[in-house]
Amino acid sequence: METPGNRLFAGAVIRGERLRRDWSQEGLCRGICTVSYLSKIEQGKAEGSPDVIRLLLERLEVLNRERGTTILMVTHDAFTASCCRRVVFLRDGQIFQELSRGELDRRAFFAQIIRVITQLGGEMEDVL
Repeated sequence: METPGNRLFAGAVIRGERLRRDWSQEGLCRGICTVSYLSKIEQGKAEGSPDVIRLLLERLEVLNRERGTTILMVTHDAFTASCCRRVVFLRDGQIFQELSRGELDRRAFFAQIIRVITQLGGEMEDVL
């Protein structure tokens, strides 16, 4: 289950990646939402609907593939992590497990992430 806090955090991730790539808000949100709405999401003034957050993260993922860049994102948010192609889990400063999305859709990858979090001993409040 997604919580408002996760969508607020996703806005910060989106803003950071957009700025790092020197993209305008107009360029990122074209065909997805208004510039005003994206601005509010990035500033944490609006939560952002799950669909809009997903579309923005997917657009950043496409840019990642086309330009061969790497996005390093640190998160406890399984939903946001499921938009990535690779997830590395750490426990006590050591790599616990690594998942690659491969050909899985986001929902199936999310389920894999949840299974690993369960193995780590996480509770539902640690997942979402």
